[in-house]
Parts: sequence; structure tokens; C-alpha cells
Amino acid sequence: WNEQILKTRQSFYNYRYNYEKRKTFSTIIFTDRAIYRPGQTIYYKGIVIENDSSTRSIAKKYSTTLSFMDPNYQLITKVEHVTNEFGTFNGTLQIPQGLLNGNFQLTTPDGSISISVEEYKRPKFMAELKPFNGNYRLNDSVEVSGKGVAYSGPSISDAKVTYRVVRTPIWRGWWWMPYKQTSVEITNGKTITDENGEFKIKFKAIPDLSIKENDFTDFNYKVYVDITDINGETQSDSKSITIGYTSLIVDVDVPNILNSNEKKKYNIITNNLNGQKISASGKITISRLEDVQNFFRKRLWTKPDNFYYTKNDWKSKYSGNEYDGETDISKLKVLNKVFSYGFDSGKEEKFEIKDLSNWEPGRYVIEINSIDSFGKPVINKKFITVYSESSTILPFATQFWYASVKNEYQPGETAKFIVGSSYNNANLLYEVEHKSKIVYRKWLKISNQQTLIELPIEEKYRGNVSVHFKLISYNRVYSSDATLQVPYSNKELKITFETFRNKLLPGQQEEWRIKISGPKGEKVAAEMVATLYDKSLDALKANYWGFNVFPYDYMNLYLSPDLFSYQSSNQIIRNYKSYPEMPYQRYDALNWFGFYYYNNYYGYNRSADGKGSKRYRYAAKPAMAMAGEALEEKEVEASMISKSENKKNVQESDKAIADTTPNEQGIDSRTEGQANIDNVKARTNLNETAFFYPTLMTNENGEVIVKFTVPEALTTWKMLGFAHTQNLEYGFIDNELVTQKELMVIPNLPRFFRENDKMELSVKISNLSEKLLSGNAKIEFTDAITMKPVLEILEKNEDLKSFSVNKKGNTNVIWNISIPQGVNALSVKIVATAENFSDGEESVVPVMSNRMLVTESMPLPIRGNSSKTFEFKKLLESGNSSTLKSFKYTLEFTSNPAWYAVQALPYIMEYPYECSEQTFSRYYANSLATFIAGSSPKIKAVFDSWKNTPDSKALLSNLEKNQELKSVLLQETPWVLDAQDETQRKRNIGLLFDLNRMSNEMNVALKKLEKEQSANGGWPWFPGMPESRYITQHIVSGFGHLQKLKVVDYKNDDKIKTMVENGVDYLDKRIKDDYDYLLKHYTKEEMQKKFISSIQIQYLYARSFYSEISIPARCKTAFEYYKGQAEKYWLSENKYMQGMLALGLNRFGSIKVPQDIIKSLHENSLTNEELGMYWKENEAGYYWYQAPIETQALLIEAF
Repeated sequence: WNEQILKTRQSFYNYRYNYEKRKTFSTIIFTDRAIYRPGQTIYYKGIVIENDSSTRSIAKKYSTTLSFMDPNYQLITKVEHVTNEFGTFNGTLQIPQGLLNGNFQLTTPDGSISISVEEYKRPKFMAELKPFNGNYRLNDSVEVSGKGVAYSGPSISDAKVTYRVVRTPIWRGWWWMPYKQTSVEITNGKTITDENGEFKIKFKAIPDLSIKENDFTDFNYKVYVDITDINGETQSDSKSITIGYTSLIVDVDVPNILNSNEKKKYNIITNNLNGQKISASGKITISRLEDVQNFFRKRLWTKPDNFYYTKNDWKSKYSGNEYDGETDISKLKVLNKVFSYGFDSGKEEKFEIKDLSNWEPGRYVIEINSIDSFGKPVINKKFITVYSESSTILPFATQFWYASVKNEYQPGETAKFIVGSSYNNANLLYEVEHKSKIVYRKWLKISNQQTLIELPIEEKYRGNVSVHFKLISYNRVYSSDATLQVPYSNKELKITFETFRNKLLPGQQEEWRIKISGPKGEKVAAEMVATLYDKSLDALKANYWGFNVFPYDYMNLYLSPDLFSYQSSNQIIRNYKSYPEMPYQRYDALNWFGFYYYNNYYGYNRSADGKGSKRYRYAAKPAMAMAGEALEEKEVEASMISKSENKKNVQESDKAIADTTPNEQGIDSRTEGQANIDNVKARTNLNETAFFYPTLMTNENGEVIVKFTVPEALTTWKMLGFAHTQNLEYGFIDNELVTQKELMVIPNLPRFFRENDKMELSVKISNLSEKLLSGNAKIEFTDAITMKPVLEILEKNEDLKSFSVNKKGNTNVIWNISIPQGVNALSVKIVATAENFSDGEESVVPVMSNRMLVTESMPLPIRGNSSKTFEFKKLLESGNSSTLKSFKYTLEFTSNPAWYAVQALPYIMEYPYECSEQTFSRYYANSLATFIAGSSPKIKAVFDSWKNTPDSKALLSNLEKNQELKSVLLQETPWVLDAQDETQRKRNIGLLFDLNRMSNEMNVALKKLEKEQSANGGWPWFPGMPESRYITQHIVSGFGHLQKLKVVDYKNDDKIKTMVENGVDYLDKRIKDDYDYLLKHYTKEEMQKKFISSIQIQYLYARSFYSEISIPARCKTAFEYYKGQAEKYWLSENKYMQGMLALGLNRFGSIKVPQDIIKSLHENSLTNEELGMYWKENEAGYYWYQAPIETQALLIEAF
């Protein structure tokens, strides 16, 4: 009645997830690490999973496309893959130079992963604050300890530590106070690390005295530390400590609902406020609470502050309903003590409840009493309910009672539930839900008792099963729902190392044996992916491998207890259309054959350009599947896809020390005799990924053999592994190892040098031996391109320094250097020897120029048959500057400025977007090009010669041709691009004016425009969008321009004629809609005011091209109205609109108004001998008609 619906059913099952059964796929992608630099290589592996409603399996021979997207989600490249018999695929991707850094995506139609690309510097050590194990209260002196540890193992001794402590109030549990949680720095200071890299900080835990003291108020003190080692590197850490007016938290992990048949020891929890275990003694007592025979229905609303009814009145009117906390268990009377236990958590952390099986079912209170270290009593109470699964007696009087014996089961076990009610003849509905369906339903009759329900756990219940219990009585719904955990334990692979050494020498060869077995320990045939990368990168972004493919079901059905309410619904049909993919612009580039300066590989190129200058180039070296010396590309690919035991193509890297053999226990870097410092071989292979093996296979023994050569960086290496079978059993493994030597050279080189810099270059030397070492350190600088020594860098040519370092200690050696001009990159080699130990490291650092390229230009306009003298003052005065250096002088002469327009046509033609506007622009440009090329054979001959220039790539700058060369070096020194000229632009124009290509492009664009035009004649901005009046008028006027220029003849082209006539008809209807709207909302007198806007002016301009297309009679009045508005109010429009009106009204046959507009434009113009005629107010703005170049062009046409 009255559009209201009475719900006649008393309950409704709501399906939150009810998907149509269909086969889907998901792709999980693993990468060798999570963060990269521009130009580096990403190694990846994907696993494709086939999903249906109940099972998961690998997808064999599945074709998929992996797209590499930049931070703006623009496509970089695509790779096609087909999965193997294990449902996997793998490959590599090169990160381009010059793109915006940030989060890049590796995405497939079925899954994706995000990686970071940043210009980072690898951390050499970590700062670590230790957990707060002390027992503190407010106003105590708190001691904080921490440590600095290098990733290669040594402690960070003699390092500077700065710290600060910030306080913030917090309130425990439900307690809340109306104070602002403002953070206040209460102290700061400095200290240094000791010989073990450790430090201690003390501060007083000062409270906020404006907050009232109570046991529920604590304060969080966050300690921030920055450690700067003797090398100049800084790392940070922070940790919070919570301190309150009490310093101890006591508890026991006895469950709230306790089965008296269960025999178990329970934990005694004595923690400080930070959750750290501390020792405490005390007493645990358990007492029985009174049994209440009468039970009450809980309030459905908040208890009032003031009661309207007295308790007796309430009882007489609403018997059985809660009045004032009758259902609150904490208000029950304590009867007698049933258990007592004295504890000392420092000696014993568990306790057992004796004779629990003899306890009567009921409600109990556990009280834990203790005293903190400051003598303050600490008390915690916990209320529990004890039941017996073998008894039919309810633990207490209640409308509904439910308990589950346990929550996790394996197939073959039996789940047990206890349900009951104090009502007589209560009807209880028991249901089992699996995969969003009720698979079992039964009604039970219960009378003032509890009953045991058993559910056999079947194999099909893996991934969880849920149970529902519902009881309705006295207009109340009582329910309990539970999800029973049934894990996929049958899918767990066990992966263990049979051989593993956690310490290796840099550059050492190693072999691992990894055992893979099934859930029952059986041998399995598995495929494994493994990576070993520098763990220090996890400090920037952690690499996480996850594989959660099996479905876990949770309760999807629930009962709505709203028996009387209203219901409304609506249905919205949405038709989502995807936007077109934006193509990634790529250019021709040379193959640099693996040269990449970040990985210390360089190329050198010298080109003759008549100036005698040298040109250098840098390019990316593809990272290898395995560390070592540079392999040929074919060998790298083989190592990526071959089985581990067949990886014999990896060459051994140069070792940092000579004749070194690792022993069984670890490493020994000793050499016989004192090493000659000039013969020390420096470590050069500093790759961040040691290996990424995507397809390691188990052998006949169920083992995977991994052979590799670890890079020469001194650091901790993290290993991640994932294996799976064709039955989709899977498992993970991880481990860590350290590459170190007893004497280590650890430079802290900057990411780049800058010309004329003067700096102290600090190099740390670490000693892991058990004795003091004295020796020498030497530094060498070499031009990384010419490989010639650069001697002038070192002050006083002091390349050799002596040092002495204590056992297990660190020292540093400092060189004062000055970076010269004219060197683009420096190879820095630092070596050290001490007794029978040696080490060295060599890396390359780019050198940035401290100069900035400034281009001064001056236009030289000359009219025909005249001469003119120009004075370039900036050039004349350049010799007065002490820092300015002239680089290049260019004179550009164009006899016909129309060539600039011709040169712009390729840009219009190559618009990257597939919107209607730019589709028409491509047609417009190709049409003009065809017309120009066909107008004169001489012009076409010139274009052909440009297009067919032999080896046109050679005419470009070598630096310009390669995308990878957009490195920081080139960005900082743009004048190295001085070899670029107009050759490529000419070639582009020549290609544009290829008649065959133009004809094809015009047909493609025309077909696309025809397809995108709606049935009503309008064009949308992008396909799938509503028609755009502006876009339609733009296209219609564009066809009019081409008709006026006699480039096309739409009357004799059926396709264009149909499109134009439909577009004009659409615009006529829209102008009538505008007029009808005014008639509906305004009087005739009001309509005499200005109602014309830019969209109607654009209509008049576009419509003026087609005087031969008659205006429909129904639209004639609207047309005349807006034409009259234009003639009346043209003076209030901007210059762009005035130009449109002058042209449009002139074509309509008006004489006076167009002349008045031109006269007004002339009067408001400025004239300059150099600039010609222009308008001062012609400035850029937000709207489409606030475009200075378009305005100037339109006004030129009008004049």
C-alpha cells in the first residue's frame, strides 16, 4: 500500500558473492629484486593459474602478453609469452633512460607487479635500535641501546650518533581523554659508537603534566637516531617505547570459553608496556561466580542516564528484559575460590589448571595479582565460561549458547560444536555452508539443555567450511556463525638446503644443493625460481614473493534480523568502455653492445665534425643472469633457461686477492708474504643481482643444484626461492650469506663529481682479523673513456697513504682532490695492503659540468628588396664575462616563412592519441601534404631527395640516436648534442610527402572518422563518449577549410559529403535546442540581452563554410536569432571570437558588421617593424578560444 512493501518472509539470506561460474586465469609475477636504476635489466618469471569455482591448476601452453608500463601508465614495450608444462614463462626487460622515475608496472591481463626505478645509492651499513627490555615508569631515566653494523659484517665503530626523543600521549583500551595528542620533542643529543659499533642513549621519561595521572594513560616516547660513520655515510632508525604510571602488564592466555575436558598448559604473560617479556611474580586465583536462574534479554539500545521506570515497574511491564546491567558478567557475585597458583615468570612461564575436568560448568573469574618493580600493585581480571562437551548441562541460563571445541581441522577429523538454550522446546536451525551454498540443513529441538553436534571434515572442505546456528524466540533472533579453518596442507612443499655456506669471498664460485620434497616427504618433480641479490636494497624497497592462489572461503551468507522494515532497490546498467591504449614513442637507436656506465662498462666514440672535438657516449649494459665477466648474449640466454646442473658457461670473475681458497668453515683471505700494492687486483663486478634462475629443475634425487659466482661487492646477499609442481604443490625458501674479507676497502664515492669541485674523499678500511694491521692504501684516477691516468686530481700527487687499524676495528684514509674540466667520467681505483692481506675496489663516477647552456636568439626580419643592419649586443658583450664561453653561432635564413608551416606537418601527422580531433588532424595534414606535393613537380623532387638520403641515420648525432643515452651526463651537458641539424626534420618531411603513404593515411583517417561519427551526426571526443558539440564544429569547419583551399571537394566525395551533411544537420539541431531553451526560460524582452557564447560563435563560423546547404525551416529562427546576437554583441568578445565572426558573417553576406570588426581590430592592434601587427591582449588562457597562435593565424586570415 502506498508503494510500501511488507516483508512476509521472516528471514532473508543475502548473497554477498554470487558470481557466475566461469573459467578465469591469474598470473603471479616474480622479479629478481624490487628496486632498480634507469638502464638496468629486470629479470622476471610469471606463473599462470587456471581458476574455476572449486579448483586451481597450472595453465599449460597459455598465451599471454606482458606489458611494461611507466609511472604514468604509458606503454614502454610488450612481450608475448607461451607458458611451459609448469605453467610458467620468463624473460628480461630493459629500463629506458630518461623517463620519469617512480613505480613501473609489469602487467598482464591476469595479474601485475610493481617495481621501483630510482637513482639510489646502495647503503653500506644499517642502523639498529635494540628492543626496550627494561622496566620503566614515568620520570625514570630510560636507557636506549643501538648498534651500527655493516652489511659486510664489520661493526661501525667511532661513528657519530645524533638522536632526538619525541613524546606523544596515548590511552589504553577504551579509555579516552579529551586532550590533543600533540607531539613534543623532549630532548636531543650526540654520542659516538664504541669499538663494537654500539652506543647508549639516556633520557628522562618526562610526562605531560597537563594530563591527569591515571592507570590508563601512557606516553609514547619515539627515539630517532642518525648514525654517520667515518666514511660520511648516514643511516637512520627509530623505535618507540611506551611508559606509563604502571610498568607491568599481566595476563594469562586462558580462552574465554574453556572446555573442562581439555588438558593444556597456559602461558603466563608478564610484559612491559612495549610487549617485551620481563620477570615478575604474583598469584593467579580462579573463583566461581553465582548461577543466575533468571536470564534477561540484552538491551538493543544504550542504557539511559536517568531511568523513567522504576525497577519494579519495568519488571511488571517488560519482564525478561534487561533493566540495569543484569547481563553484565562483571556484576555477578563471587562464590568461592576453586584454584590458586603462585608464579614467578622468570622461572616458569606456563601453568596448568588442576582438576579442571571436575569443575562444574559455569562462569568463573580469573584474577592475576602482581607487583611491578616499583612496588605498585598490578591487577587484571578475566571472565571465562567453563563447559563440558560430555554433559547436557548448560554452563549458565541463557537464550542461546554456542561453543566450538577447536577452529582448525584436517580432512578426516571431526569438528565438534556445543549448542544449547534455556528455553523449552526451542527450535534451532543448523546449517553447513560451503562455497557460498548451504550443503546441509537440519532443525533441532532443544529444551533447557546443550547438545553436541559433530561435522565430519571431508577433503572437499579444504579452503574452509562454515556453520550457522539460528534460534528465534520472543521476537528475537539469536545466532552464531563460525568459519572452520581447513588449510591446504596437502599443497605444501618442504624445501631445505643440503649444503649452504653463509660466508663467501667476493667473486667466489659456489654450489648449493636444495632438497625439495612433497607434503609426505616424497620425491617430487618441481620447477624452481631462485634469486640472489644485495640485501641492502631491501632498506630502500623490500622484495616480497607471495603465492596465494588457493581459495579460502568465509561466511558469505548471513541472516538479516530486521523482521519488519522497508526495502528499496535500484539497478544501474553501466557499459564501461576502455580508453584506447596510448602508444609509447620510440626512436631508432644504435646497438651499443652492452656498454653501461652504472655497471662500469664504457664505450668510446670519436667523430670528426670539422671542430676537432671528441664525443663520448654511454649506454646500458644488459644485466646478466649470473654475475661474472661479460658473457656473450647467447651465453647469457642459455644460462637463463638451462637447468642448474648444466650452467657451465659462466666464467669465473677476477678475484680481488690472489691464490685464495675457501676452507670448509668459511673464508680465509690470506696470501703468502706481503702483497705488492701495485699488483692488487681491485674488485670491479659490483652487480646488485648475483643471479636469477627462473627454471631450475629437480633431478632424479629430488634436488636442485645451483651454481653461481657471487659478485665482488662486500655486502649481505639475500636468497629467495619458490618451487612448484604440476599439481600446484608449492613452497618457499630464503637464506642469507655475506661476502667479506679480513681486510676490506670500503669507499663512499658520490653518485657523480662536478667540474672544479674540491673535496675530501674518504675511504674506510675495515679489519676483521684478530690483530692490529698496518699498511698502505693507494688511489688511482683514470679517464674512463681514454683510460689515461688523470694525475692533476690529487693535491701534491699524494696517491699513497699509510694506515693502522685495530683488530675488529675501522679507520679511514682521506685524499684531497680537485676535479678538472674536460673529463666526462672518472674511473676510481682504491687498493690497500697490510701484511698478508689485501683488497681493492674500482668503480666509475660520471663528471657533471658546472656550466649551463644558455641560448641567446634574435630574429632578423627583412622585407623584400631591402637591406638592414642588426646589432647583436649580447654577442658583442660576451667577451666581458670571465665565466662565459661561446660555444656555437648559428644563422638561419628562410626566404619563405611558409616552410615553417610545412615543417610542422609531421608533428600534426604523428599525434599519438586516437581521439576524433587528432584523427581529423592527421587527415588534414595528409590532405595538405598531398595538395602541396601535387602542385609542383619541383617541390616533390626536393621532398624525394630528402626522404632518400643515404644512411640518414648517419646524419644524426650519435648521442641523439640512442634512447639509453639520455642519462644524467647528457642532461647536464646538453651542448654535446651540437651535431644535430635539420637533416632528420627534412627526412621526416620527405616521408610525409610520400604520395603512396599519404593516400593510405588519408583513407585510414577518413574511415576512422566515418566510424566514430554517431548516428545523429555528432563526433565524440574519444570513442564511447557522448557527442561533443565543440569537436563536431571543429571537424566540420576543418572540412570547410580544406574545401575553401580547394584541397578537397566534398561535393564529389560521397563519404565526406555524407559526414559533412550529417554533421551540419547535428549542429543545426543543437542551435535550435539552445534557442528553445531560451524560449522556455526567458521572455522576449529578456532575450534581447546577450545570450551568445563561444560555442554559438563557433557554430556560425563552421556553418558559414556551407551556404549551399540550406538551413532547415525549423532551425531558421534560431539561426537568425544568434546571427543577430553576433552582429549586436561582437564588441564584447575576445579577438579570437571577433575573427571568427568577421569571417563567418562575411560569408553569410553581411557587409557592415565584418568591416566594423576589421576596423576595430586594426585600431586595437600594435605594429612593430620586427613583429608586424599583433594584439597585446592576445594571451594564453584556460579556454580553447584563449590560444595566442591560433588567434594570430585566424586574424591574419580575416585581414
